[in-house]
Amino acid sequence: MGLTMEKIFNKSKWIWLKESRCNQYVDFVDEFAVERSESLKLRISADTNYAVSINGKLVYAGQYPDYPHYKIFDEIDITECCVKGKNYLAVLCVYVGEDTGTYYKSEAGLIYEILSGEDIIAYSGPKTQSRPDSNYRSGEMEKISPQLGYTYLYDARHEDDWQNGYGTGFHDSVPVDKKCVLTLRPVERLYFEKDYSVVLRSQGEYYLLSRESTTALNIKNSFLKHTETADSLCVSLPKRDGYEIRSAATGCYVIADMSEEVAGFVYLDFEVEEETEVWIGFGEHLEDLRVRSEIGGRNFAVTYFAHKGRNVWCGYMRRLGLRYLQVMYACRKVILYDCRIIKTIYPVKELPAAVTDGLSRKIYENGVRTLRNCIARAL
Repeated sequence: MGLTMEKIFNKSKWIWLKESRCNQYVDFVDEFAVERSESLKLRISADTNYAVSINGKLVYAGQYPDYPHYKIFDEIDITECCVKGKNYLAVLCVYVGEDTGTYYKSEAGLIYEILSGEDIIAYSGPKTQSRPDSNYRSGEMEKISPQLGYTYLYDARHEDDWQNGYGTGFHDSVPVDKKCVLTLRPVERLYFEKDYSVVLRSQGEYYLLSRESTTALNIKNSFLKHTETADSLCVSLPKRDGYEIRSAATGCYVIADMSEEVAGFVYLDFEVEEETEVWIGFGEHLEDLRVRSEIGGRNFAVTYFAHKGRNVWCGYMRRLGLRYLQVMYACRKVILYDCRIIKTIYPVKELPAAVTDGLSRKIYENGVRTLRNCIARAL
């Protein structure tokens, strides 16, 4: 179903900051009032990607891949997220700004509208407040690969709870002249799954003799020393009371196994006694009991700066494909509660298959899992 902007989003404007640049993260906020008990829905589209929250609760993350002339919007039921009276919309966007194997360059922009029944009660425009995001690093960053584009760095030390209305530094947004046809997402949205067991394959301390130019190289060139304890033989996550790891070296590390190839968002839950730099390498297999974070100039790693105390964070702005996470904390003590991937899954219906032979069944199941992950990374 093709819907032009004249038929839908008829009050909304594409918006952004005054200037756009490659690898740019931007926060948008808006308030809206709910006065009666009707169904509420959000329509939203972004270039390049978005994560949207209502009243501080994540609603959805993930723009459907599209083209400059053919933009896809999502229509999301937000009735259960809203309360009677004032509500708060928060959208984090990232603009890639250059061609990659997974993105076709276009103008930066965000467009949205919120409907109560058939009435528009909020929409994007100059009065939508926006600012450069203070947690994700915008601009120059190493790339995972030329095909996949930029990796990311998130700094939790600058968090100000802006998704709940407490942020500062916001200004009126700037309209963007973005001419395109807007079409409703042609397939179902992905759903997110967190409830599965993760196992630690190794933990201990690491040594870094000299700092390298990228996080991926720092992970690759660190010396790992596995620490064996009475309860380290089979540590599964999440761990309600936490799992303590100590180090007399540069820092602590863990290698977490999702038990199979998965696609989704990095999720961390840990506690530190000081501000700490955290390196996160990801990969499909282990080599010398470590993730291959750097391969031929490609960077399979992201960076997180932790604030003092308990850190609970999810990297909703980029889906990754992997089986293992190698997480390295630049501190002498960390209490680990969880370390995993929030799986992104497309709701396909699996038909019965007459495959009963042991090996054939494993090959079949592996093929199904591969297809599911490829769909999840593509949509």
